[in-house]
Amino acid sequence: MLHCNIREIRSTIFSLLHYNFREIGWWLKSASLHLQED
Repeated sequence: MLHCNIREIRSTIFSLLHYNFREIGWWLKSASLHLQED
């Protein structure tokens, strides 16, 4: 049962990291475009 919980936690962390990487990538893209405008 504990092993299953660890697997669920691990998958949740991976999904959160994937979402954060997408957000960071979008932020970097918008920031770089803003710097190019200046």
